[in-house]
Amino acid sequence: MPFMDRTLSDRIFPPVLLLLALAWLLPWMPAHAEAPAEWVALPLSERVVDATHTLDEATRQRLVEKLEALERRRGAQIAVVMLPTTGTLDIEAFSDKLFQAWKLGRKAVDDGLLLVVAKDDRRMRIEVGYGLEGAVPDVVAGRIIRERMAPAFREGDYAGGIEAAVDELIRLVDGETLPAAASSGAPKVSLGPLPAEAWALLVAFIYGSLAGVLLSARALRWPWLLGGALLCWLLGTLAGASGEWMSVLLVAPLCMLVGGATFGALWTVRPAFYLVIGVLVYVALLGLAAHWFSAVSFIYGLLWPAGVLMLAVLCWSNYRLMRSLWRERRKSFHRRLWALLAAYLLLGLLSGGLDAPLVWLALLPFQLMLGLLVFGQVRLSGGGGGSSGSSGGGSSSSSSSSSSSSGGFSGGGGSSGGGGASGSW
Repeated sequence: MPFMDRTLSDRIFPPVLLLLALAWLLPWMPAHAEAPAEWVALPLSERVVDATHTLDEATRQRLVEKLEALERRRGAQIAVVMLPTTGTLDIEAFSDKLFQAWKLGRKAVDDGLLLVVAKDDRRMRIEVGYGLEGAVPDVVAGRIIRERMAPAFREGDYAGGIEAAVDELIRLVDGETLPAAASSGAPKVSLGPLPAEAWALLVAFIYGSLAGVLLSARALRWPWLLGGALLCWLLGTLAGASGEWMSVLLVAPLCMLVGGATFGALWTVRPAFYLVIGVLVYVALLGLAAHWFSAVSFIYGLLWPAGVLMLAVLCWSNYRLMRSLWRERRKSFHRRLWALLAAYLLLGLLSGGLDAPLVWLALLPFQLMLGLLVFGQVRLSGGGGGSSGSSGGGSSSSSSSSSSSSGGFSGGGGSSGGGGASGSW
């Protein structure tokens, strides 16, 4: 009978887990199918886009001149958008999508700002790029909305409110330490997405890593590798004599040592070595793709795999815990499962899941963590002891400035992490 019970549990448990996963995912599916596309209809043509025709030409031109001067002076980009409504998107989602589509700010500096006013919705938002989150934190963006924009908007003075907010944002950006704006002089030597100095240090690190692996594998003697390192250093010395290049030559041996020690040690643990190589290859390919294809985001390319990996670990941990409890105490399994589902339903309703179906998907990681607590009283040891204990669980959590040209205004490849503030009047 115990053998029959174990076989039956192996057959029943996977479908139960699959149905549970579908119950978590189904609320999100309609929202994904109905994803609105109103934000796509706004092309980036200039720094001030007024789709409501509220701003007079003099105000619009004055704002454009201020923003052009800021970009020439500091390299940062600010765009102002005034439109009737954001449609079915809330202003936070609309602003984030528009910022990512326009790519405000310089690539890798991310010094862009987007000021959005939805006139008929009576909503406004300041979306802040990564590089300006120190100069314009969320609390400061909220203060600008409350003290500069909202009072003027209530009086019908949209031009005055927007101009006051823009002046304050310009003042904050001027006080931030940013890379210098690109000048009309000769540009620095750059090979693809990295400057020549960075490539030199990267080559030194790769050479040291290869040398460390060869030494660890006893495939080559150290005098040959040392001779190759000295030859590379000599060629680098002859290639340039500027102060910046000489500092690179001083750092290059350190890069070789770090690479050699790291990968020489990893070679002794072969699975870890191949895992690290795979991650580095992925990051390198992602960086090249983000450089050559504007639609690819380097930050999101790193975050998505990390998020998927975390979800996979959480799902697998929940599966092991739930299966162990199912085999040992069926009644306890059912009680905990229904309690977990009830908690998920309650959290979703309290978080506004009826109006925003995406809330159910956003709660999934928290629900999986809660599952570790609910089902975590069963040991995962393969010995099959009948006593219950506590199971510990843990989770861990080349820039180019786009200056104004005669043809119009375009983003420089910047990105935003969702920082900023929203408000209404």
